Amino acid sequence: MNKMKKIPEAELEVMNVLWKATVPLKTSEIVELLDKAWAMSTVQVLLTRLEERGYVQS
Repeated sequence: MNKMKKIPEAELEVMNVLWKATVPLKTSEIVELLDKAWAMSTVQVLLTRLEERGYVQS
């Protein structure tokens, strides 16, 4: 049986932005679309983690 891994809340917020998008997004665009005051470096770290786990591609 496949176990689904739980995505941390911060990474889930980034994924929600990506799922709503109709085109690939740049990091700066993701930062703008998030309802958070996160720095670009924070979003880059979250995207790196998501990429390492196979959730996104760059």
